[in-house]
Amino acid sequence: MTPQHYLTQALIIRAIARDDPERPLIGAPLLALRRQVAAGEHAEHPAALTAEAVRQEIMRLGIGDMPPATDLVATLLETLSQRLGGNGYKSAWEAIGIKPTRGRDLLARSANAVDWPIWKTLRDAALAD
Repeated sequence: MTPQHYLTQALIIRAIARDDPERPLIGAPLLALRRQVAAGEHAEHPAALTAEAVRQEIMRLGIGDMPPATDLVATLLETLSQRLGGNGYKSAWEAIGIKPTRGRDLLARSANAVDWPIWKTLRDAALAD
C-alpha cells in the first residue's frame, strides 16, 4: 500500500467519525470503522477525493509554519495508525517516540507545542514511501 492510500483511509475515517457531533465515534466503534476502511469499505466517501490536496498542504508546511493546524496533526496520526494496522493514536505516538499522554496533550491544550521536529517526524513516518 502507498502512503497516499493510508492518507485517504485516514481522511475517510476522520470524516465519518465527525459525521454525528452529538455522538462521537470512540472506542470499539472507531476501531471497527478503521478495520472497515482498511478492508476497502467506504472507498467512495467524498473525503477520499481530497487526499492529494491534503497531502500537498501537509508537505508545504515548513519550519516557519509551526505549529501546524491540529486537524492536520490528527490526520497524520490517523494515517500513521492505519500504516501500523489501525490500532489508534497510542501506537502512532509511540512509533515516533512520544508518550501517548504527551501526544493527547499535543492534540488538546498544548497544540501550540507541536514544533518542527515533532511535525517532521510524524509527517515522515506517516507519509514516507
